[in-house]
Amino acid sequence: MKNELRSFISVPVQAGLTPPLLQYFGTLLTRGELNAFESLELSRLVVNQNKKNLLENWLAENKLECSEEPGDLVKVGLELFLS
Repeated sequence: MKNELRSFISVPVQAGLTPPLLQYFGTLLTRGELNAFESLELSRLVVNQNKKNLLENWLAENKLECSEEPGDLVKVGLELFLS
């Protein structure tokens, strides 16, 4: 799984298009829940893109595995967003 993520991370993101990594996670989310590692990587991606509403939706749908790391990341992202 980590090798697949590295492949998507290395793909250049074209302006105005959905990042390939986000497309990959979107496909996984339609099939079920993400594990802790996937949840962390997805959290990093959407926090960096300032899309906290996506995280809120996925958390409400129990699509992400909650752990301390993504929680801390979301907290920092929200603090930056609110400042």
